[in-house]
Amino acid sequence: VDVDVDKPDEKSIMTYVAQFLKHYPNPHQSEGDGQQDEREERKMLRELKVFLDQLERDLLRAQAAEGNLT
Repeated sequence: VDVDVDKPDEKSIMTYVAQFLKHYPNPHQSEGDGQQDEREERKMLRELKVFLDQLERDLLRAQAAEGNLT
């Protein structure tokens, strides 16, 4: 899945999200003690934030590029 490009296509984004959910289907059902669950949930949220930050940057670049075309 190539979402680390200027304009990721919708299929790439959906595939990335599907893979993310496959690996982290429900953080509330993970095994181990509460601290381990909390650490894994924080890790998942950090990874999601990184993805969303990159997506936002890509969208802003794409919008700027479109603005330069007019």
